[in-house]
Formats: sequence, C-alpha cells, structure tokens
Amino acid sequence: MKDVALHVSNLTVHYDKIPVLWDINLDVPHGKLVGILGPNGAGKSTFIKALLGLIKPVSGSVFFLKKRLREIKGKIAYVPQKEAVDWDFPITVIELVLMGRYPQRGLFRWMKKEDITSAHEALDLVGMKEYMHRQINELSGGQQQRAFLARALLQDADIYFLDEPLSGVDHTSEEIIMRILKNMAQSGKTIFMVHHDLNNVEEYFDWIVLLNVRLIGAGPKAEIFKRDLMQAAYGKNFLLFDETVKISKDRASGVI
Repeated sequence: MKDVALHVSNLTVHYDKIPVLWDINLDVPHGKLVGILGPNGAGKSTFIKALLGLIKPVSGSVFFLKKRLREIKGKIAYVPQKEAVDWDFPITVIELVLMGRYPQRGLFRWMKKEDITSAHEALDLVGMKEYMHRQINELSGGQQQRAFLARALLQDADIYFLDEPLSGVDHTSEEIIMRILKNMAQSGKTIFMVHHDLNNVEEYFDWIVLLNVRLIGAGPKAEIFKRDLMQAAYGKNFLLFDETVKISKDRASGVI
C-alpha cells in the first residue's frame, strides 16, 4: 500500500496479564478520516494509547509515515477523552490553544506574534473566538471539545488521534467538529477517531478500524461496515441496533 500513514504489526497489550489487544496487524493509507469502532471494552482507547507510546505493549511495532514515533512525534496530535482532562486547571481557552505550539517552540519559550495569530484563526474556525479569555472550566462539553480541537489544529500535525471527541457534545459542536475533520482529511491529513454512535458511521468516515480485543476488520467503510463484521464485533447489541434501524426506515417510508 502506497503512502501508508500507519503500519501496525503484531501489537499486543495486556493489563494484569489479561489481553486487551491481541496481535493487531493493519495498514491505513494517508489522507483518510478513520473511525475506530467496537463495543465497550474492545480496546479502542488502549489502541490509541499504545500507538502513541502512552501504554507499553507486550509486543509489536508501529510506524507512522514509515517512521518510528520518536522520529515523527512533533507531527502527531492527540486529543484525549474529556474525562482525562483536569478541567479545574487554571488556564484560559487561548492559553490552552497555544499549548499546541509547544512541540515546535518548546515549553518555556515565548510565543511569537504568528503563533497568537494562528491561535485566533483556529479558535475562529471552531467557533470559539469569543470565548478565548474564559477559563476552560466555564465551557460546556461541546465548547471544551472544540477548544481542544483548536489546540490540535495549531500543532499543524500530519496525523491526528481523537478519543471520542463527540461524546456528550451538542449538535452544533458535532457538526462543526465533523466539518473541520472532513476538510482536514480532504487536505491530506490523516485523522483517527474513536467513535461509538453507529448511526452516522457511513456519513462520517472513509475508513474503519473495527476492534474487539482482536482486529475484526480494517479498510474502506464499504468493506467493513457490513452486517457480518459488525455482528462479529458487537454480537447481540448489533442485532438490536440493526433491527431498530430497519424499523425506523420502514416508518419513514410509510411501510409501518
């Protein structure tokens, strides 16, 4: 596969000798919006953390754009789950966003005028410029996620990892976030996004990584978002979802 953004070989992760991810092998091309799907406990967040070196795997190798993490770390951005952030930390929105430049400038260097300008532009893009001087704990859930996305944008990475960025956000924030992510993928960025709502998978993603401890499937959405593979990952829960979707479609078409 040409222009591989992510290559994973034999990745296995254990927690207290219990396998959380088992022998994951996959390649993902550059410039895709990738949905990481699977039921609760499937290892989706662990997968991201293992790729980024935040968790040490038992075995396996990971390459980003054919390079090791240490060689390309400044070109990878990560937006964690909201629950992993200390929202009481005394920092304003603009200060949070400017942290996206730390990999380039260093932790203790002054920001340049161009950094401030870029931060304003990122906040404007996510619809958060008017909130730039607010403390982050004064924001709603959707606003917090948009602020963290602005920070990631300021990093100007090649590959982005977002862990459930749509969890608990309002409809407006979800639309803004997805519009930006789609535009980024179209411009050549690669975005990996842990996602739980199966209703909009086909609308949101180009590519899917389907996990349940093992890799169930990885590839274009038309090849992976199929009944047999989804049932293999989700079991009875997918059968219930599938039946609910059919009933909704029948109602919309006037069949029932």
